[in-house]
Amino acid sequence: MAINGVLRPGHVAIRVREMDPAVRHYTEVLGLIETARDAQGRVYLKAWDEHDHHSVVLREATDPGMDYMGWRVDSTTTLKKLAADVEGSGLASEMTWIPAGEHPMTGERFRFTIPTGHAMELFAEKEKVGNGLPTTNPDAWPDGLRGMAPSRFDHCLLYGDDLGGSVRLFIDVLGFALTEQIVAGPERLMIGAFLTVRPNPTMSPSFVSR
Repeated sequence: MAINGVLRPGHVAIRVREMDPAVRHYTEVLGLIETARDAQGRVYLKAWDEHDHHSVVLREATDPGMDYMGWRVDSTTTLKKLAADVEGSGLASEMTWIPAGEHPMTGERFRFTIPTGHAMELFAEKEKVGNGLPTTNPDAWPDGLRGMAPSRFDHCLLYGDDLGGSVRLFIDVLGFALTEQIVAGPERLMIGAFLTVRPNPTMSPSFVSR
């Protein structure tokens, strides 16, 4: 497994039909913590044990779904290098730079579309706001958690048609590893793939062919 500087999933931006009920669901049922709202009406949330400012972004829209998923990389140097590698790979389209501050407390992001049609982002900077616990002798968790109270966002299941192209991009360009795959028929056609960005197998996207 080649380590190319991608650290972990950083955020996922989701379209919801009605913002107020969605926020209640994400905060009271799932137990995420709201950290900000912006002038566009987007709502930013994080899991309790995440130190970064946000990991989930909600946007009200008529058609629900995922706008994009972001990956944190280890430095701005890595960000520039991986952006150039993605551009040169021939496996991505609709590549653009999103300026710093478009997400609150977040540096510039490089956005691109992978062969399955999903928009992905790479970014190196997001302000850390902590997890509500001290760094010396912390408790196991803070008081006042609600709902399911997940500790972090660490993987995403995506469906699409060009599974092979997306898997090649994540492995050959971004340095991920294939941990498991689902194959079908005598040709052993790949119809599902599980990828990891590090030896911990949960820090990953999973793709399933439609």
